[in-house]
Amino acid sequence: MIQENIINEKNVDKLLNLLTNEQIISFISNDIVQILIENKEKEKTNIIDENDPLYSNKIPKIKIEDYITRFFTFSKMEISTLILTYIYIKRFIKKENYIISFRNIFRLIMSCAILAIKFNENKVYKNSFYAKVGGFDVDVLNNLEYNIFSRLDFNLRVLDIEFYENVSKIYEDIFDEG
Repeated sequence: MIQENIINEKNVDKLLNLLTNEQIISFISNDIVQILIENKEKEKTNIIDENDPLYSNKIPKIKIEDYITRFFTFSKMEISTLILTYIYIKRFIKKENYIISFRNIFRLIMSCAILAIKFNENKVYKNSFYAKVGGFDVDVLNNLEYNIFSRLDFNLRVLDIEFYENVSKIYEDIFDEG
């Protein structure tokens, strides 16, 4: 277990300064794709809930990494906010025992990103801006935001230890691969 005395903003900043935004985006995207691959079999045996607000009839024709990069760039979010987005996605999947697929992942990314921005950023734009960047109707985005927020039990707090462990994992995975 990580000792409490090494978990502080300075140590997290050191790790983040050793990584580029592109490396972090690539790690998050690859992890999401890995989960999608693992869920492929589960997807076949589970009934698709077409009433789930995350469900989409249309699958966007954009790579997950490109989608995250686009949203990260245009929203001007901080890298720490992107990491919170990733934590919220993982938290949601675990809590709901949720099977992500290409029919819901883009909506989940967008919803969690909006929640992370509103929780972590000083400058927040209107949802109409984020909807345009993410390729959604603003009413759909508003519904998704509330839906995910409630399904996360209105809890967006991330303990320092959880944040540090995620940053450490990203760092270790990137530099273990070379």
